[in-house]
Amino acid sequence: MQKTIRIVPTTPTKRLLEKDKYAQEIITQIHPRTLELIQNNPHKIKTIKGYKYHHKTIYEYKLNLTHCSYRVAYSFIDEEIEVFFISTTLLKAQFTKLISALPEVSKS
Repeated sequence: MQKTIRIVPTTPTKRLLEKDKYAQEIITQIHPRTLELIQNNPHKIKTIKGYKYHHKTIYEYKLNLTHCSYRVAYSFIDEEIEVFFISTTLLKAQFTKLISALPEVSKS
């Protein structure tokens, strides 16, 4: 059974998708790239240590598009994959700091 992927409209993600000129490409590529990484390249997916999204483990990966790259964070919520954070910040330490500021994210 294939998982459903949903982009959760958190404030930073909404802001990015409203302003980024590649927003449509991001939205189009999130689903196939996330599933492909989970199924074929799980070694490219990392966890965000020390933090939870709605009490669930946070996973992240780098989404490389034709013109630019993004970091994407998601969690498994029930039978769904919730992508809740997309950022142009590629350094993991800075990305983790941005995620830790979200109200839905708590220290584990």
